[in-house]
Amino acid sequence: MRTAAWPRPPEILEHHRRLVEVLRLAPTITADAKSAFFGLTPDELDDVLRRARQELDDQVVLALVASAEATIRTDFDERLLRKTKCALRPRFKELRDRHADRVPLDDVLEACKDEAASTDRIGRFRQLVQRRHWLAHGRYWTDKSGVAPDPGQAQLVIEDMLAAFTLVAPGFPLG
Repeated sequence: MRTAAWPRPPEILEHHRRLVEVLRLAPTITADAKSAFFGLTPDELDDVLRRARQELDDQVVLALVASAEATIRTDFDERLLRKTKCALRPRFKELRDRHADRVPLDDVLEACKDEAASTDRIGRFRQLVQRRHWLAHGRYWTDKSGVAPDPGQAQLVIEDMLAAFTLVAPGFPLG
């Protein structure tokens, strides 16, 4: 059984909001000789802050997708443990029988896509998962996800995908 203690999207987005505010205020500390920004020209500072904001956005997208995956996997486990009645349970049981505790996320998404007829919703989320893999595993290969969302865009895709689960899994998410 997995732990139920992972950061949820509201916590992740609040963290993002606070750090964006810090980045917004960073130019006010360029006069401080102890500041990492001391001595930078306005253009150099803009470049540093732009890159910091992009990195922050990428980290938050990674965290949001990981949180969504934790929600899906926890619900998957709970539906099997509680023996709930829903359209997905037979597929989930089959996946667990085939893969034991290492059920690929893509297989769980495929089960939802088939039951809920949510090809677009699941497809957009799969692109985010590809982006997360690229972000999480070093970014040394070409990103083939086809997306580079900001946190707000990623959250909309995640909410839309999770809504697809609610169509075929009453009470989603369990756990």
